[in-house]
Amino acid sequence: MKGCDRLLLVLPVLAAGCATVARPAVPAQRTGLRHDSYGYPFEELDILVGLRTFDDAGFEPHERAGLVGLDFAEGAGLGNLWLEGGIHYTFDEESDVVIGGTEYELAADTLELSAGLVYGRWFGRWRPFVGAGGSFLFADFDRVDQGVVVEDEDSTPGGYGKLGILFAVSERTHVGIEYRRFEGADLTLGGVGLDPSSGTFALVFGTRF
Repeated sequence: MKGCDRLLLVLPVLAAGCATVARPAVPAQRTGLRHDSYGYPFEELDILVGLRTFDDAGFEPHERAGLVGLDFAEGAGLGNLWLEGGIHYTFDEESDVVIGGTEYELAADTLELSAGLVYGRWFGRWRPFVGAGGSFLFADFDRVDQGVVVEDEDSTPGGYGKLGILFAVSERTHVGIEYRRFEGADLTLGGVGLDPSSGTFALVFGTRF
């Protein structure tokens, strides 16, 4: 799948998330479940904007890439422990890569789908959180083969862990920061095995409803 095609799949999801975050919250009638300090602990939608950094130097010149993501969490009657799912997309383009005296334009993108658990608790307007789960990472990278730019792709299962903190701007909206760590089996790109281990720092913009 071409990078731009994958982006076209992600953009409608992010647009829907933005529309939900921007939509005025309508108080819902809830019974049988307790309230957190700020808002009902039922559903949460977060938009993430940040930077993903791969540990393996073999990813150069794409070892750092911009990231946009969407996480959705829902209470399941487990108190402060929620179920969550996410989609995280990264893209990087380098136009001045010189190989063998020739300059090339190379692009790379990844798409990570994940599901897991997240634990968080409000302390006034602040809510620290931690989470972990399973992921599947799709990678699509350009490379140079005998002077020709070719596309190579692979995918791998893995797992993630994350931690961060949110600040309640209002009863329904919040901002925060998050660090996320991904570990998975090696990817094979251009006949070379690459360790997909990576870390992501992101800003979080979200809503609870």
